[in-house]
Amino acid sequence: MDRYLDRLITRLQKKYEDLDLEMKSCIQESDFITAAALSNPLKVIAAKLNALYLAKNPNFREIQKFEIQIEKYSELIRSKPSGSDLSGKLRPYHIERLKSELAEAKSNLSKLKNIKEQAFVNDDKLLDHIELVINGEISKIDLPFTNFVMSLSFEKTSNNIFLLKLFTLDHYTMDDHLHYVRKLFVSDLGFKPIDDYYTLEIHTDIITPNQVLEIISILCFQVFNITGTIEMKLD
Repeated sequence: MDRYLDRLITRLQKKYEDLDLEMKSCIQESDFITAAALSNPLKVIAAKLNALYLAKNPNFREIQKFEIQIEKYSELIRSKPSGSDLSGKLRPYHIERLKSELAEAKSNLSKLKNIKEQAFVNDDKLLDHIELVINGEISKIDLPFTNFVMSLSFEKTSNNIFLLKLFTLDHYTMDDHLHYVRKLFVSDLGFKPIDDYYTLEIHTDIITPNQVLEIISILCFQVFNITGTIEMKLD
């Protein structure tokens, strides 16, 4: 799902940077009221970016931790004292210890980056079903999450438009719906409300099975992020 996810991350990162620049400009001009008003949207975008980086790689936080360690250790090693010059803060035996810790951090980082992402659904089976809808062999597939307030469906309408619908199950309230719609970042994924608060749809004239799978995968990860568990039924 990297291609769609990368575009989404790039778009949100640009929005974050623009808002951050605007807030810093307000602070320089002593416009603290506007700066305070911009701080909340910045926090929301930062939370979305963090979740999307985790969707891209569930080990994102650990990778980030080791990258910071590597940068810190490398900087300290570069500042080591030379020869008999022991006036610096670090002694040679400290440098050797740092080199050992740097090597360990690099090894841990390499292992994390090589871990294959585990799919939340059977990608091959889901792609087959998506292709059947796109080719007009079936009209719709339902993709209910187990133990979650929402469900997904993918269908092709009579006017050749494809709809990926996210809707709240009947026995949950509108408050439940709105709460989880915000947590799933559906507006950032391109969903728009249609008719009522319980249905959101993506309209597109040109779509590929992989594009649909990418969006479903992101939603799956967000559900996992909320509930700590994920299972999507596909008959």
